Amino acid sequence: MIIVTGTKRSGTSMWMQILVNGGFAYIGEAFPRDWGSKIRDANPEGFYESALAGGVWWRTNPSPRTGAWLHPQSVEKYAVKVFIRGLARTDFAYIGRVVATMREWRQYEASLRRLFRIQAKNRGKEFDEKKVAPLPPGFDWWLENYELIRDIATRRYAVHVLSYASLLRKPEETIAKVFDWINLGGDKKKAYEVVKKELNTQRARQGRAFKSDFAEIFDELYHRVDKSRPLDKAFLDKMNETHVKIVEIIQEVAPNYLRIRERMEDLEPPPQDGEAPDGGEKAKNEKPKKQVSQAR
Repeated sequence: MIIVTGTKRSGTSMWMQILVNGGFAYIGEAFPRDWGSKIRDANPEGFYESALAGGVWWRTNPSPRTGAWLHPQSVEKYAVKVFIRGLARTDFAYIGRVVATMREWRQYEASLRRLFRIQAKNRGKEFDEKKVAPLPPGFDWWLENYELIRDIATRRYAVHVLSYASLLRKPEETIAKVFDWINLGGDKKKAYEVVKKELNTQRARQGRAFKSDFAEIFDELYHRVDKSRPLDKAFLDKMNETHVKIVEIIQEVAPNYLRIRERMEDLEPPPQDGEAPDGGEKAKNEKPKKQVSQAR
């Protein structure tokens, strides 16, 4: 499968839109459930999520709703959004090409809180930041991206890691490189039409209110990805040391957070109906433990 991954609010939806517009078969819906009426403002061009957002593994394949089973060979040319936690538990046989997108951590914080506010407003509730964002700024971002790098280093699948900003800076060049790397064709011209810079609602200057004692290493990780610089051993060692400190802090300020995250309660897949994809048709349905030892 062509897996699009990243944190929430990192550009995964845009990459799905790019692949869909470029002619790739896909799994998911632009607006699952009632998202079109509830949170369209957060992503007006569509989310393209499915029951596989939490991973392609025994809990989602066969489908608990329909019993349909996706054979690895039948979906190898399909694009699907799978968040980082889900990618880490996706069966290796389903991982063909992975497009991983990373957003600057301050923009991520601002965009995520914007999404929470939209959700609260549509539910007629007051936005309570302590409940929806219990961790210090950047910690969620770190946990997700650290796990991504650890998974890449451990399982060594084919992956293209890039920043959301690099796509906005040079959309045609970036999309062309990714399409050539995927090597399954696709209409690049139509794919280019998806990128609309005005949809980037959270600029860096809007996120500067978010401060962190770990801002320096957060920034360094992001800039290495943004500039396509390697993660050398010295930096990976620094990442591992930082991760231990962050986990210790989380256990103090939000003791249940890691346990809840391990159960993936925040990634319950939206209910979907329909058959498993086949024949090239578009489908309608469907506490980190180890340190990073190496990365490519």
